[in-house]
Amino acid sequence: MTDTRPNLLLILTDEQPVQTVGAYGHDLVETPHLDRLSQQGTLFRRAYTSSPVCTPARAGLFSGIYPHNTGAWANHLALGQNVKTIGHYFQTQGYRTAYICKWHLVGLDYFGRGVCPDEFEDEYWYDGRRHLKYLGPKKANLWRSQSLDSVDALVEHGVDRAFTWGGQITDRALKFLTEAGDDGRPWVLILSYDEPHHPWTCPAEFLERYQDVEFPIPETFDTEFEGKPQLQREWSDWLGLDEKSLAYNKRMTLAATAFVDSEIGRVLDVAERLENTYLFFTSDHGNQLGAHRLMWKGPWMYEESIRVPLLMSGPDVEPGVVDQVVSHLDVLPTLLHIVGQEVPEIMDGSPITDLLNDGGMDGDAERLVHVEFNRFQLD
Repeated sequence: MTDTRPNLLLILTDEQPVQTVGAYGHDLVETPHLDRLSQQGTLFRRAYTSSPVCTPARAGLFSGIYPHNTGAWANHLALGQNVKTIGHYFQTQGYRTAYICKWHLVGLDYFGRGVCPDEFEDEYWYDGRRHLKYLGPKKANLWRSQSLDSVDALVEHGVDRAFTWGGQITDRALKFLTEAGDDGRPWVLILSYDEPHHPWTCPAEFLERYQDVEFPIPETFDTEFEGKPQLQREWSDWLGLDEKSLAYNKRMTLAATAFVDSEIGRVLDVAERLENTYLFFTSDHGNQLGAHRLMWKGPWMYEESIRVPLLMSGPDVEPGVVDQVVSHLDVLPTLLHIVGQEVPEIMDGSPITDLLNDGGMDGDAERLVHVEFNRFQLD
C-alpha cells in the first residue's frame, strides 16, 4: 500500500534578514528564487526567531520549545539528552529523515563532530566537520581564513560552487530528491545552508555583481547609545564600524545571499515538480547590517536581528500574506499538524495552518511571540 502522507522540505539559511529577500519589499539583493517561492504560497510578514543567535535559534526551531528549556540556550551548548527534535518525531512515524549541513546543537564548535544523530540518515549528513574533511587541511584553512574576500582572490584560488559548503549541500539534496521518489515512504528533508554567514565564500561571479555598488547607509547608523544598554555601545565600539567597513560587510553578505539563492533555486527546480510536497523557507535569525551601528546578531531585540523570512507553499496553500506575528517555535507543530500528528504538550509553539488561505489577511487576531537572549559575554 502506498503511503499518501505528504513530504516536507525545510530550507534554512544562516543569518539572513528580511531586508535581503526581495519578496519582503527590499531591493538590496536579487533573490529571484525565494521570490518565486513566495509567489507560489504564503509569506509570513512578521515571523520571529526565538533567539537571535545560532544554537538557541536552532534549538527552538527544531524542538518547538523555548531555548532556555532545551539546554542549548547559547552557542556551543548541547541539547538536553531528553529533548526530542524534528527527526525523532517523523522517524518514529515511518518517515525518511535527512538533514544536510550545519546542525550546531552538539555542544562543540561551529563545525560539529562529523557524526550523524540516530534520527537522520548518515548518507546525507554533511555538517561542517565533514565539509572540512572534504576540502582537506589546505583548502579548509583557506576557507575559514576569510581571505577569499575579493574577486581576484576567488579567481586566483579557483573557488567554484563545488568548493563551497552550499554547493555540496545542494548536490546531496538533489541526489536525495532524485532517489526518494522510488522509495515509497514519505520523507522530511532539511537543508541548512551556512550562507550568507561569514566568511561569505562564493564563486567570483556573485561578488562581481556588487563590486561597484554604493550601498545606502541605514537611517539609524549614527545612533547615540545614551540611555541604551551599555553592552550595545561596547559591542559597537568593538566592531568599529565606519562607512567603509559597513560597505565591505554588505558587499560580502549580499554576494553570499545571491549565491545561496541560486543554490536554493536549483533545489526548487526539482522540488516544485514533486507531488504532495510542502516547502518551507526561513533563516535562523537576522543581521543588523549596520542598523544602530551594529552588525550580525546579539544581545538586542531590534527587528533586523529577530525578524526572519518565513515562506510556505504546498498542495493546499494558496498565495497570500499573513500579517499576524508567528514564531519559529510554531514551525515544527505546523509540520506535525500537516501530516496528521498530534502536537506534544511539551511544545511551546502551535500550528499556524489556521492563518493560511485568507485566514490571516486582516492581522486583527492577537498573537504574541517571545524572543530571548541568554549568552552574556562579548566575543
